[in-house]
Amino acid sequence: MSYAKKNLRQIEDEALRHGFSEHQEARFPRTELPGDDGLEVLVFGPHVEGDAEMVPGFWGS
Repeated sequence: MSYAKKNLRQIEDEALRHGFSEHQEARFPRTELPGDDGLEVLVFGPHVEGDAEMVPGFWGS
């Protein structure tokens, strides 16, 4: 078993390329880390009123 220590902020941010907004991050360290398991890092920015809608029943209400 091997391991790696990697700062995930140093991996390219592919958010805009994959259709996310500029307030989000999407990093996919497939080649930077050993092993066959997939890992992805998604960071969502602050909610801005009006840029999203509430989905009825989503939070169990």
